[in-house]
Amino acid sequence: MGLLSDILAKTKKAFSSKKVAQSTEECPLKKTGVLVTVVKQENNQTIADATVDISGKSPFTKKSDPDGVALFKPVEPDDYKIDITLPAAIKDDYDIVETQSQSVPLGSCPIHIVFVKKRAKLKVKVFEQTDTTQFIGNATVSIEGTETYPSQQTAETDGIADFGKVKADTYKITVTLSSEDAKIYSEPKAQTITLQPADEITQDIEIKKKRVALKLVLTSWDFATGTDIPKAGLTWEMKQPVAKSGITQADGIIDVEVPDGTTAADLEVEWRSVTPKVTQAVSSPVVVDDYPQKVQHAQWEDEYTDKVIPDSADDIANWSFTVVPHASIDNDGGAIKRLHNLGFDSNAISTAVRAYQYSYLKNATGSGVIADIKPDIIKRHDNP
Repeated sequence: MGLLSDILAKTKKAFSSKKVAQSTEECPLKKTGVLVTVVKQENNQTIADATVDISGKSPFTKKSDPDGVALFKPVEPDDYKIDITLPAAIKDDYDIVETQSQSVPLGSCPIHIVFVKKRAKLKVKVFEQTDTTQFIGNATVSIEGTETYPSQQTAETDGIADFGKVKADTYKITVTLSSEDAKIYSEPKAQTITLQPADEITQDIEIKKKRVALKLVLTSWDFATGTDIPKAGLTWEMKQPVAKSGITQADGIIDVEVPDGTTAADLEVEWRSVTPKVTQAVSSPVVVDDYPQKVQHAQWEDEYTDKVIPDSADDIANWSFTVVPHASIDNDGGAIKRLHNLGFDSNAISTAVRAYQYSYLKNATGSGVIADIKPDIIKRHDNP
């Protein structure tokens, strides 16, 4: 027996309409009215004791009978809005499929079926997977469905954010790490999941430690233009903290991923000079009338005044670096460290800033104020 036939049979039973031929009363189904039944979508089982409210010219409220039927008759012809309140025992387990309305013409008694679908259960697990599983607690997990309002839960120490019973829907899941974890881990990308009625899902969100990048730029000073020129085609090799080698491209950048906590690195570069140059010791800086004076590499005193740079094609340069994390650009210390990394004297801040403004911003009357170079230096230093 089909669902509609089953409902009709229950209606006839409920109103004793099987004996209508022996009765002088007109069949309830022939009068103007509306018959409402509430049905579980997963098994077509009708729901008794549901509160059914109709709004229109003949508003009325009643509960569905043991067969799940609520008959409203007589009613005036109209378009009726139908609201359902499920019994307390199951109201947290089901959702109404859609907004309900029914047109009731004169002399008719349409059957209106309200389907409810079982809610799904959703948990989100936040973790880091290495040799072992490290659960990430105290993360804020947010879900937003296409038909539901956003909701948030905080992950417990087992990494689980339990949303309990939720409407079957498509959800966008986002994770916001705690301030401490955000220093260590990268924010995971948002995920999308579609929950079917009665699903019980634990969605895994794997997070990874932040990539620690050691980025170096190999340049040579062009005396004609007064600018640093990136060096392409240089063979380089890093032996510690990781073993890696390569050849610089047009941007002169060496970009190496190193372990978190790296404090030192050694780099060897095969430096190929187009025009061999010899360093010269300068006993005193050149004095010029303009201030700030332009930084000239030839004005620097060579620590090794008795040596010259080899002029063969396989010159080898070795550097040892002290590696520290980027300081925040939000404070002056972050900008000062970047100045130092770019070769400016961080012990004379105002002079260094003016030299930076002159060299990179082409400003001969620079302010010398560290805040004025922050937007430029973070791009030039962090993303060369």
